[in-house]
Amino acid sequence: MILSLALGFWLLAVGLAVADTPKVGLPAPKLELPNLKGETVSLSSLQGEKIVILTFWTTWSKTCSDELIFLQKLYNKYEGKNLEILAVSFDSKTTNLQSFINKNNITFPVLTDKKHRYLDKYCILIIPTTFLIDKSGILQNIYVDFDAVIRKNLEKDLAELLVP
Repeated sequence: MILSLALGFWLLAVGLAVADTPKVGLPAPKLELPNLKGETVSLSSLQGEKIVILTFWTTWSKTCSDELIFLQKLYNKYEGKNLEILAVSFDSKTTNLQSFINKNNITFPVLTDKKHRYLDKYCILIIPTTFLIDKSGILQNIYVDFDAVIRKNLEKDLAELLVP
């Protein structure tokens, strides 16, 4: 009886954890983090207004750096087109982060998650991991890592969402 009860609770816990993971076609999990000025930015504040590219990254990863530079080019290309990019950094040192941003002229919001609160919530196993979220807050695609194929698919998917 006790074993059955324990198994039941374990299955319930696993079921709830799986139900809360990011899935294409469902609302993106909530996110609220400080930017480099200490101001809180929430994903939900953009809902209804903007398409969001949300990426999780670090400055010490070459692949992440390449992706951020690409995302800045996209941000420039679609300026004024209801697009926001949020880059969540897992860097522990803000000085390294600020240096990277200044060196690469990153102008979209960079948020910090020094305590790695969103690693589990967004099921981040590989960085960069990037999420494309429509204006309604629905997750449209997940891109893991960054290469020429992901670059092409992200550009295509974003262009389709930006069509009026």
